[in-house]
Amino acid sequence: MKNILWVTTSQIANQGGVLTSAWASTRYRVIMPAYFLAARNHNNSFLFAKEHFYSDELASWHTQDVVIFSKSNHISNEQRAIVAKQRGIKVVFDLCDNYFDSKEQQDYAQHCQSMIALADTVTVNTPELASVIEKYTGKKTIVIPDPYEYPQQPAYFQSAAKRLNLLWFGNYKNIDTLQSFIPKLTPLSAEIPITLHIVTKPNRGIEGACERFNTQSDNYQLTFSPWSLEATQQAMQQADIVIIPSLNSDVKTVKSPNRLIESVRSGRFVVAHPLPAYQEFAKWVWVQSDLVDGIRWALQNPQQVVQNIQTAQQYVSHQYSPERAGLLWEQVVNSEL
Repeated sequence: MKNILWVTTSQIANQGGVLTSAWASTRYRVIMPAYFLAARNHNNSFLFAKEHFYSDELASWHTQDVVIFSKSNHISNEQRAIVAKQRGIKVVFDLCDNYFDSKEQQDYAQHCQSMIALADTVTVNTPELASVIEKYTGKKTIVIPDPYEYPQQPAYFQSAAKRLNLLWFGNYKNIDTLQSFIPKLTPLSAEIPITLHIVTKPNRGIEGACERFNTQSDNYQLTFSPWSLEATQQAMQQADIVIIPSLNSDVKTVKSPNRLIESVRSGRFVVAHPLPAYQEFAKWVWVQSDLVDGIRWALQNPQQVVQNIQTAQQYVSHQYSPERAGLLWEQVVNSEL
């Protein structure tokens, strides 16, 4: 049994006795493994890291065996890691972004390198990010994939609908991938009317952009919903196809397949840009650069689409279960290194 302190960059809320967060990384890489570890008799506590390190934080640290820093973005965590090591507490640094080559994020890249140097163990969510960290720091990492979160739903696809309902959901920071893709759907909308539903964080100007876009054509409309777990799952059930465009950049290349996995769990076909993490799903969903071709293929092969979703769901249930990820976290927690 270990006493584990999770240091987070986002608040963890208690909703009716269930822990949750607006940040997917916190749900996948803090809350879900903590639940698993608690069921295995480990003790978890959580610290929302502020920008400054306060000595009164240390009151409960004497009981900790492991401190896990999740997606740290405060330099104050370097001081926390130093204090933890001074007290003989194992330090784990978990990372799921690549900004090592970003001119705009140089301070963050330097902070990550400092945390990696301090950490006894570094964990990441993709092999691609593991390679990046080894390239820049020389340090080996442990890959723990993001587990699925959504309940599994029956596979569904209806190609004979009068209107095609597409869904894009995700962090508003990824909206650049959608902006470059939206115009590519215009020719297809001349063949079948399209509604593209966008679910992301509100008040970033996307709502107004949708309203302006919708004045152009009734055949191609954009709708917007503020992000929440419930809104996303509801939008998924209303969608025919989930689209996951991306860009060829160092930041995007290391991304986890969590959006693809959650879409498959929800019984929906996915057309996705060929990021490395998506390649293992290419037998069942469309993982090629021309997403519009993928949509057309699905419309022409509805029965195959349903079969592919069902097979992909079996794969995801085995390879990306919370239990499988939880066991990997337990190995990290129990390791003496």
